[in-house]
Amino acid sequence: MTLKSSLKDNYFSFSGRASRSEYWKLHLCYIVINVIMGAFIAAFGTSMASPNAIGGAVFITMLFVSAYFFIPLISVSVRRLHDLELSGWWSLVPAIIGALLFVRVYASILWSVSLCLCIAWLILAFIRGTHGENEYGDDPAIEAAK
Repeated sequence: MTLKSSLKDNYFSFSGRASRSEYWKLHLCYIVINVIMGAFIAAFGTSMASPNAIGGAVFITMLFVSAYFFIPLISVSVRRLHDLELSGWWSLVPAIIGALLFVRVYASILWSVSLCLCIAWLILAFIRGTHGENEYGDDPAIEAAK
């Protein structure tokens, strides 16, 4: 699966399975774009206290890019969980903990839980999915080889 198909064909696709390569291509693309834009913001010395036009434009662009990538990142995460024979609903757990951290409910405990979840998610992202067909569809690694 190519990056283009993740952003175009599978934009709202929450069914099926996503391979490790599809998952990482999309996430790494998003990270690289944000790092580049963050470097522009840092280079032009923009902050909330002293905004300037160029840094502000880059910041606004960064917001639009994040909004554009929001659904595909969730979609590929759900499909990646499907590849591991897990329900896509598990992708809500980090979002719920993030929301609780945002409102500072049980923050000290949740930071530890959040760290554990990040480590677990990284492990899941690197594990090869189920060999062959599972309840969520055909093996994306076999489909890519065809």
